[in-house]
Amino acid sequence: MTARFTADEVQRLADEAKRRGEPISSLVRDLVVATIDDVQAKLKESGKR
Repeated sequence: MTARFTADEVQRLADEAKRRGEPISSLVRDLVVATIDDVQAKLKESGKR
């Protein structure tokens, strides 16, 4: 999977990763997993899955 971020988004990710004391890649992975979980829950609620 490929994701493209603007310079501002990369800076926001870097700032948040630094605040958490983790690499940007770990933060992005956590955000992707959380988003997938949220989408799955919404689909389940709506009866689509």
